[in-house]
Amino acid sequence: MPDFASWYDANPDKTSLYQGDVLDDIPLIFIPDRISKWLVLRAPENAALTDVDAILGGQIPKWFRAQAEGSVRNAWTFGNGEEFVAAKARKSRVIVVTQTCDLVQRSIYQVAPVLTAAGLGPKDKENLQLNNFQYMFYIPARPPGIVEDSYADFSQIQGVPRTYFKPDAVIARFTEATRRDFQSQIAEFYGRPFGFNTRDRSPHNAEYGCVRCYYEHFRLVKIAAIKGNRFPECEACGDVLCTNQRRRSGRPRFPASGFRNRALRLTHGEFRGTRKIALYAPTACGLPASSCLSTYCRMPPLA
Repeated sequence: MPDFASWYDANPDKTSLYQGDVLDDIPLIFIPDRISKWLVLRAPENAALTDVDAILGGQIPKWFRAQAEGSVRNAWTFGNGEEFVAAKARKSRVIVVTQTCDLVQRSIYQVAPVLTAAGLGPKDKENLQLNNFQYMFYIPARPPGIVEDSYADFSQIQGVPRTYFKPDAVIARFTEATRRDFQSQIAEFYGRPFGFNTRDRSPHNAEYGCVRCYYEHFRLVKIAAIKGNRFPECEACGDVLCTNQRRRSGRPRFPASGFRNRALRLTHGEFRGTRKIALYAPTACGLPASSCLSTYCRMPPLA
């Protein structure tokens, strides 16, 4: 098992923020999940007004009245089509997703909520520690700030104004090595390769390139596909074909540079844990990776 204590900076500089920093009490906004229609908040007639806001004609009332969207005659007509609406907010533990170099020039920071892993079963915890779940990143316990094993949930990333972030409020900071792994996981989450396999039919008469050959063996293998026919297996590697159509320039288009970096790192044994190289290739069926039967998809479903 890896030495998780080495994942963290023992003496972080708290005069600046970095990608991967963990902070508490950052507000996250959620739309009520049991309400299927917007609840628009409007000022009652003759209400006392304070402060300034363009959406409400220049001022904010001391209290609002919630109304169903359909009952508000001029809903979504203020400003740039904005409204005050009923929503839920929670002060949450988060991890900074925005890259460090962008933090000084962005007014909105991207964050992911940090959730406890206590509810996961033994097998799921094992996969989490190996970062086998593409939309999660393992955050091991580090008392007193992080008292139990947790994870960042990339599926709930959202933007928060920078005014809510204070560098001295950082409760944990990754080392450079851990931050690179965090960046790699984000890149794989956003940069999953797209293409075709043997269950798909070619939409064109065209040349395609084998993704596995490109990423694992560093070679370019071109495969001719006939429109309407299923894609064949790659003759060079003998695996299920996952390809992208050739560009007009004549060079095949291989997706997901972040994924490529992850694959190369795994090839050279630099990634923590024992995870095998996994080529994620969603097919024409549109199934998510956790339920797709593609040979390339080895991300385990949550138990």
